[in-house]
Amino acid sequence: MYWSFKVFFERVLFPLETFTFMAPYDSRVEIWGNELYGPKLEERIRVPKYDEANIAA
Repeated sequence: MYWSFKVFFERVLFPLETFTFMAPYDSRVEIWGNELYGPKLEERIRVPKYDEANIAA
């Protein structure tokens, strides 16, 4: 069965601040910044699908 839902989380981070979070398997995580001309996509991360080989020890 395929579950499709969207979760949006917004957080302001300051320089040198560390933010840790968990995301479900097969998620797409986007990190956005702000520039003078508007929002800017800083980084896009894909969380792999569940696989025994991808589990961190």
